[in-house]
Amino acid sequence: MANASADKLKNFGIRHGEKVVVGLTAALFVVFAALSFVKPTIDIKPDELKTAADNADKNLSRKQDTKDILEKLEKDGLKDPEFEKVVENQIANALKPGDYRAKLEWVTPEPGAGLIRDQPEVIAPTELAAFPGRGGILMYALDNKGERIIDAGDDKEKKKPPRRKRAPQSSMPSYGPPAGMAGPPPKEDNSPEAKQRKALEEKQRKEAFVGKVDPAKDKEKDQPEAAPPQGPWKEETHGKRWIVITGVIDNAQMIKNWQLALKNPAIAYPNYKRLDVERRTRQSDGTWSDWEAIDQNKNYEVLDNIPEIDTEYVPEPQRPAALVDPLPYLRAGYWSGVHVARLVPPEVLNAPAPSTAAPGASGMPGAGMAEMGRMSGAPPQGSMPMPGSEMGRGMSMPGMGSTGMSGASGEAEEMNFTKLDAPELMIRSLDFTVEPNTTYQFHVRIVVVNPNKDHTDVNPGVDVESKELLGPWSEETDPVMIPADVSTYAQAPEPTTRRDDLVAFQVIKWDPSTGQTVVKNDIAGPGELIGETGSVQMPSADGGGAKPTQIDFNSHAVVLDTYGGRQRIPDIGVERNPFEVPAVAMVVEPDGSVVIRSQARDKADEVRKDMDANYHQALKDSAEERKPGGGSSMPGPGGKKKKKKKR
Repeated sequence: MANASADKLKNFGIRHGEKVVVGLTAALFVVFAALSFVKPTIDIKPDELKTAADNADKNLSRKQDTKDILEKLEKDGLKDPEFEKVVENQIANALKPGDYRAKLEWVTPEPGAGLIRDQPEVIAPTELAAFPGRGGILMYALDNKGERIIDAGDDKEKKKPPRRKRAPQSSMPSYGPPAGMAGPPPKEDNSPEAKQRKALEEKQRKEAFVGKVDPAKDKEKDQPEAAPPQGPWKEETHGKRWIVITGVIDNAQMIKNWQLALKNPAIAYPNYKRLDVERRTRQSDGTWSDWEAIDQNKNYEVLDNIPEIDTEYVPEPQRPAALVDPLPYLRAGYWSGVHVARLVPPEVLNAPAPSTAAPGASGMPGAGMAEMGRMSGAPPQGSMPMPGSEMGRGMSMPGMGSTGMSGASGEAEEMNFTKLDAPELMIRSLDFTVEPNTTYQFHVRIVVVNPNKDHTDVNPGVDVESKELLGPWSEETDPVMIPADVSTYAQAPEPTTRRDDLVAFQVIKWDPSTGQTVVKNDIAGPGELIGETGSVQMPSADGGGAKPTQIDFNSHAVVLDTYGGRQRIPDIGVERNPFEVPAVAMVVEPDGSVVIRSQARDKADEVRKDMDANYHQALKDSAEERKPGGGSSMPGPGGKKKKKKKR
């Protein structure tokens, strides 16, 4: 139903709308006409307009001094942006389009292609074991600058026969003639014809130069450069403490990881670079310090200056030079825990101990570098660096690995290293920076060369920048302690009619100056010092036999109390037979700490048994001069499998 008001408005608009619009227009016209008569006109003359235009033109055409303009701009807060320098700098350092190209081409993995490289997984070593040792290492003598000292000797010494048999030159690898072994120089021809020919050549040589030649400088140039000294080098025995860390790498799994990542079996071999080792120390409150890297530079001071090395029992293909430190030749003491027993061939493991009479006398396979006996000279120039040393780390030795050098398909830079096919590899690191009476733990990781360095055929996220890939850290070793230079071990109660609180101690002393270890038994009770000066048999390395020597065995440790001995069982109605109670002694150490020495624990102590056995073995070996190979014991603690800890 329609609205009545709306209908009325619609009818009014239709009938009177035009009239309203015409009325409003007429009213506006009247208003504007009235205003045109009321408002004043613009009071300007043509001459004034012309004058204003001329003035404006003069202002625009007038020259202004540049300094005035700059001063005005500076007053208004504007400064010179030095656009000229900016432009000149841009011209001098033009942008290179190549710098803004994508580092890697866009790669879209296609289903089934299987050619895009991935990141290989580096695994951690397992079966890690650590064992302490002490002895005397034969080393080159060094001066204050760390350089080797020439062994001048004297006439008497030169007339004497050599102290050790040197290895024949033919046993050296064919790296070219060693420095100082290039043969005698040719004899100089002093005939008149030769002198005349030499004078003519000298004249022609001088005429070939332009300008005058200073006779003094010319004479100086003609002088041959002094050749660096090539030995023989002076040798001396240094007493060293060490902890040896051994372990095993699952090389078969590493190869699988490389094959899976690189998609090319021909290059799917890890290139082992080095072994990183960290350690931590047990503190006085029983807690452990933070992990820190061992000082490899100090270790290289030993490994880079050893004239002889000892026998190896693990075959070379399972001893990568980059991951296994060499065994220095010991003039005193024996190596323990340096071979992984299950990697030693059975015929070697079951063979009799090698003789100390001559180097390489055992004839055992896998002796490797020890078969060369003495590394004569080993000068810095023109010689072969020792494997495992700072110069020789990462160096591939001949005969290591079964696939040899490059020659198969694959990129040259990826093939130029020794391939190792053995399913398991041994690792070994020697730490010569340890301190006495200190407990350590170690862990290690493998470092390999990054096979994807600068490659473009890789999946997104693969590291193509780093030169090396760092593996995960292994589990830590069991705690291992370096004994004090004078160590005491409870052995048994000492029965006497005089008193019943005496205990027999085994006192083991190590001499840092010679590296020799000597053992003596001593009896002490509460309030008494353990150890005193006494005569013992001192081992010898020169074949002269053991000799009685006065040694101060004072440990500076005082016995507080003891317990043990023969006691009867309690009276329970049966026969009261006496039984032996193991000795226990409370001892104050030189640093003020109080320790408990237990016969049961000390008797089973592997380190004590090793030192005691080494001393008695050294006494037996003193009748013959020690040779390379005589200081390397058969596999022992280093071959034990470390139990995996539950976390």
